[in-house]
Amino acid sequence: MRVLTAIALLVGLAATGTAQEIDPINMHAFLLDDHPFTIAPCGGDPMPVLDIILEDSGNNPIEVIASDIWLDSPPSMLDFCWAVIADSSTFRPDPGHTTISGEIHGGLQSLSICAAAQVDVIAIGYVIGRFDLQVNSPDLNGDREVTVADFGLFAGRFQTSDPCADYNEDGFVSVADFGLFAGWFGDCVCVP
Repeated sequence: MRVLTAIALLVGLAATGTAQEIDPINMHAFLLDDHPFTIAPCGGDPMPVLDIILEDSGNNPIEVIASDIWLDSPPSMLDFCWAVIADSSTFRPDPGHTTISGEIHGGLQSLSICAAAQVDVIAIGYVIGRFDLQVNSPDLNGDREVTVADFGLFAGRFQTSDPCADYNEDGFVSVADFGLFAGWFGDCVCVP
């Protein structure tokens, strides 16, 4: 009897085509807000929230664990200290839905990308969204720590409108930004 039930279940799933078939067309990521933020090896500001919807070819929620959804950044953009994964799995109480939010631990790989650092949202191996984020970092040389080398790069941006060193996001690199930079200086390294 169990064998007949299992066969009937498999035939039913095959006939309806709704057995959690991966369908990249029905998987989406949305940027809920867009504000400048700071990433640092030891943490920075909360990033803009990315809302993620995963559905199969029958528009049914896909349930996966949080680590199956992550951010990636093309080479020469951002350097993450460790993986940036979804806030939660896509199981109940909200199947097929999660977010990515919070602090990103890391630094910059290029000083030319601060106003538009590209990140990809990847779910189950598929790129489901690509976004340009407004980001800055005290780790200006991308070596995963805030040192004298970064201070030299910061000093070169002092009294300018360079978004890479505008940590309070007021449009100008000033003494206020120096105070924030000083808070990260020396002890801010990537540690798990």
